[in-house]
Amino acid sequence: FHDTLSTLSSSIIPCPVPLYLVQFHDTLSTLSSSMIPCPPCPVPLYLVQFHDTLSNLSSSMIPCPTNMAIQRILVELNNCLPRDITSSLSPRVYPGFTYLLKQAEEALYSGKYVPIGPTSLYGLFVQPLASPLLVERSEPTIYVTHDSCLALERAQMVLDATWETLNTGHWKEVALYQRQVYTAAGLIKIVALLQVHQNDVSQSKRSYLSVLKESLETADMSLLLGAPLAVLDGKSMIKAAQILSSALSTLSSDRTSDNCAADLQSSNRTSDNHASDLQVSVIKAAEILSSALSTLSSDRTSDNHASDLQTVESDSPCVKPLSGAVTLETTATGSGSEHARSTVSSSSHREPWGSALQVPGVKGEAVPSAEKPSLERFRADYFSKRLPVKLTGCMDHWPALSRWQDLNYIKMAAGPRTVPIELGDHYISPDWSQKLMTVSEFVDKHVLKEGGGSEVGYLAQHQLFDQVPELKADIREPDYCCISDDLDDDGEIEETDINAWFGPKGTLSPLHTDPKHNLLAQVVGEKRLLLYSPVDSPHLYPHDGSLLNNTAQVDPEEPDYQTYPDFEKATAWECHLRPGEMLYIPPKWWHHVRSLSTSFSVSFWWT
Repeated sequence: FHDTLSTLSSSIIPCPVPLYLVQFHDTLSTLSSSMIPCPPCPVPLYLVQFHDTLSNLSSSMIPCPTNMAIQRILVELNNCLPRDITSSLSPRVYPGFTYLLKQAEEALYSGKYVPIGPTSLYGLFVQPLASPLLVERSEPTIYVTHDSCLALERAQMVLDATWETLNTGHWKEVALYQRQVYTAAGLIKIVALLQVHQNDVSQSKRSYLSVLKESLETADMSLLLGAPLAVLDGKSMIKAAQILSSALSTLSSDRTSDNCAADLQSSNRTSDNHASDLQVSVIKAAEILSSALSTLSSDRTSDNHASDLQTVESDSPCVKPLSGAVTLETTATGSGSEHARSTVSSSSHREPWGSALQVPGVKGEAVPSAEKPSLERFRADYFSKRLPVKLTGCMDHWPALSRWQDLNYIKMAAGPRTVPIELGDHYISPDWSQKLMTVSEFVDKHVLKEGGGSEVGYLAQHQLFDQVPELKADIREPDYCCISDDLDDDGEIEETDINAWFGPKGTLSPLHTDPKHNLLAQVVGEKRLLLYSPVDSPHLYPHDGSLLNNTAQVDPEEPDYQTYPDFEKATAWECHLRPGEMLYIPPKWWHHVRSLSTSFSVSFWWT
C-alpha cells in the first residue's frame, strides 16, 4: 500500500496531493521500516482489521490519469513538433485546406489569459502559461486556455477530405504535397485531442485511454499515408508516436484495457466526494494503526522484540493479498514468471519439420548453403553471379531470435500501433482485401485465432521497423547489404528497405519477382520457398499488364500443365528456412513462399 501511495502521489486528482495523504504516506514510510513481524500464528486481529480497511481504501482510491500526465505528454510533443506547420505546405495545396489548418494552429497555440486560482472551476489542474507568454498580473496565478475544440474540428475536416484524395486512383500517382497536408492535419489533431481532454477532463465523457488510443492511431495513419514536412526532420512523427505509445503502455501495464476504461469512467466523480471517501477510509486506517501500536508497545519491549525476530519461523501464515495485488506463481521447476507467455516456438505447438515435405506440388533441388561467408566470398560466389544461397550463423547476435518467440513481447512493443493487414489467401486471390487494425488485434484474431476465426491475416511487406523503433533495435542489418552494384558509380546509394512479414501458419506469397537484392531473415517459425531463375520467366506465364507483370499465373503447388504446358521446362530450387537462417534472393529471381508455422520474417532489399 505504501508503494501504491507513492505512485498515486504523482498522479492523483486533485493536484497538489492533499496534505492528509502526504502525512499518511510519510507515516506508512516510517512504519514500513520498523514494522514488527507478528508471530506466525494466529494472525493478530488488528492486522486483519488493518488489511480489510486498506482493501476498501485501495478499491476506492482510483489512480486516474490527470491533467499533469497529459501535460507531460504535451511538453514532450512540443519538444519534437513545430508550431508553424502550415507555413511549410506547398503553394499547390488547396487554399481551403491551408485556411482551415491556419485557423486550427491559431486556435491551438495563440491561447488567452484566464486569471484564476491554483485550480480551475472544476478543481482540476490547468495548463500553466508558457514562459514567453507570462505577464505581470494582480491575480495570484495566471493560466492560458486554447480553443482546442475548434482546432480539433478544423483538423478533422482536412483529414476527412484528404483521405478521399489519398484513396482515389493509384498510390504512386498521389502527389507528395497532398500527403504532407495529411501529416500536418494529423499533427494538429494529436495536440488538439490531448488539450481538449486536459482542459475539460471533469466534464469529458471520454476516458484518458481512448484519447491516447485515438492520438496514437492518428500518428500511425500519418506515418502510413502522410509524408514528412519541410519543417520536420522526417522522424518527428515517429518520435510523437513513440511518446504516445509509451504513455499508452504505461497506462495499460497495470490493468486490462476493459477494466482500465471502466475505472477511468468511474473516476469522473467530483473531487470533493472523492476526497471525502478517501478521508473517511484514511482516518479509519489511522485509528486502527494507532490502536495496534499501543497494543504492541504494551506487550513487549524492544529487547523482547529482537528476541521474537530471531525465533520467527520462515513459513509464516498466508494472508489474503490486497485487492489488485500481483502474485508470482512458481512452476514445477521452481521458476517464477511475471506474466503469462504465449510462446510460438515451443516444441509442443510447432509443426514437425517433416510436415514441410507435405506441401503439395513441385519439389526442387536444394538451394546451396554457406556458413557465415566473408563479404569477399559472398560477392564473388553469389552476389556477382546472381545465385541464391542460404546463409547460416549470421543472425546469432540478434536479440529478436529470443525475444520475438514470445508474442507478449511483440504485443508489448507494438501492440497499440495501427498497421495494414492483408486478408485472404494471397494478393491475387479474388477475396483479397486489406484492413487497418492494431498489432494486438491482429495477433489475437489471426495469429492466436481467439474467437475461432478462419480468415487468413498477414502483416506483409510493411515497414514496421520505421514505425516501431523498439522492434528495430532487436534486429541488425546484415553486412552483406553494403555490397552494391552501384559502388563504382557516382550516384547515391539508396537506403536498405526493411520490411516485416508476420502471420500464422499457411500465409502465402504467390510466385513473383522483386527488382532488388533480397535477404530474407527468418526470426520465428519456418518457411518453404521455391525459386526459379530469370531465364525460366517465359515458362512461368507472367500476368499481362504493368500491375502484375512481376507475378506468375502458374501455381507451383497446384500446377495446371494443360493450361501452362511449358511450366514443365522450368527448373525449381527449394529452400526450407528455419529461425536464424537467411536466404539471399537475387534480383528478378522468381520465388514462392509459404509459412509452415506461425512465422515472423524480416526482408532487406537493396540495390
